[in-house]
Amino acid sequence: MSMSEKRYFSLFAQRHTIGQRNNYFRLFELVEQMPQYDNELLTQKLQEEGLSVRHLSSDKNYLYHLILKSLGAFHAGKSAGLKIKEWLIQVEILYEKGLYEQCLLLLKKATQLADKFDLFSLKPEITRWASKAHGHSGHLATLNATLAEARNQLDILDNLFLYQDLYYRMIALRQSIDKARDMNSLAELNAFISQPALRDVSSARSFQARVYFWRVHAMYYYATDAPQKELHAIEHLQQLMESAPNYIKEFPFDYLVTLSRILHLKRHRDDEEFNKLLAHFRAFPAQIKKARRKLESQVEAISANISLSRLIEQKRWKEALELTAHTREVFAEYDRLLNQAQKISHAYMLAYIFLANGRFRDALVQVNHIMNDFEADVRPELQAFTRILNLVVHYELKNFRLLHYAAESALRYLRKKGRQFKFESHIIRYFKKFSRIDDEAQHRPLFEACRKELEEILQDEFERKGLEYFDMVAWLEAHIQQVPFTDVAV
Repeated sequence: MSMSEKRYFSLFAQRHTIGQRNNYFRLFELVEQMPQYDNELLTQKLQEEGLSVRHLSSDKNYLYHLILKSLGAFHAGKSAGLKIKEWLIQVEILYEKGLYEQCLLLLKKATQLADKFDLFSLKPEITRWASKAHGHSGHLATLNATLAEARNQLDILDNLFLYQDLYYRMIALRQSIDKARDMNSLAELNAFISQPALRDVSSARSFQARVYFWRVHAMYYYATDAPQKELHAIEHLQQLMESAPNYIKEFPFDYLVTLSRILHLKRHRDDEEFNKLLAHFRAFPAQIKKARRKLESQVEAISANISLSRLIEQKRWKEALELTAHTREVFAEYDRLLNQAQKISHAYMLAYIFLANGRFRDALVQVNHIMNDFEADVRPELQAFTRILNLVVHYELKNFRLLHYAAESALRYLRKKGRQFKFESHIIRYFKKFSRIDDEAQHRPLFEACRKELEEILQDEFERKGLEYFDMVAWLEAHIQQVPFTDVAV
């Protein structure tokens, strides 16, 4: 909750609880003070303050619903969707009291607002109440027109649901594949994008359906590694959103994601141009009145991750290391507001940067964090390459006897996830060889053989994508030349 929401809840709780106000609000304060919820600690603190814990479960349930009511009151009317839903509640009350003309006045306002913000999912409910009110008011001609409009709305809504379904199916496909690493994955992606509804944007009958159309295409081009085409699709999406400023006000996070993707795709521009793009992106929250804290958290986290990614790709390792102090502060400050994908991406880049700069124990902390603290379906491609980083870090720490176990564990993970690509499998096989030789001086021939075979594997364009996650060629070259990783230019 934001500070404003907390202040409002304090006042709201005073108005809506009698006698037990202090107890409920104190319960709220104690929970809010915890960095992570701990029921035993909460019970202990309540008992220390002389507050009853006999009905703690029901007290927490009451507090939960009280907070929801408070948030509902605090955010009332702050978006077009919320306004319409509030009006529909009022319409139902007026209808039950037989005030049909007053119902129709509110429904007219709701219709206008839904049209203005392209809120088609709310139109059927508006029309349902309008039909009932017109029927009781004797407006039969208007009723017939309303019913005809309802049928049209259902067709448009059905079309919207089609594109919404395609969008979420594409998200699932992209999450499982990330980027196509073999012909089967590419064929699956090509079959998906060839569906009739995705051939031309004119098939999308509403603004939101067109948004979904371009998002699906952008994800397809990402997964098939076509960045220029992805940028083209994202810029279409940006133009579409900017053609309807009300949409941006109603759905600021949708626009923010679009801007962030453009920033990511243009991260290769020179420093001056990139910094201008970054400044434009960071200025967006100031233009929006609602959810400011959440918007700021997303802007800060996305800016941090893209900036790190850019420095890694440009092999500016020292600058990347310097930036990590700031990015870690950002992720600590906004931890509760960030999603797992953002956090694992940040942790992976930290591990990579620490490894490159010779801070192997710091790298191992991040590697263990990724392997132990994230759900299996969060960025599976990063979790797979974290197993590679784990091997590299243990090698650098000279934990040679751990390598065999770690390599076997990595292979099991790749088999389980269906990610047994040549790039990763080849690397793991050589680490198993390293584990059999304790004398580091005898490893150089293995490095040379590994690099030679890897260069052959990388002739396959699908396998070359492995270098986007970790530059194994540079690491091998550093050991062959016996120089720091940061000194190798590949």
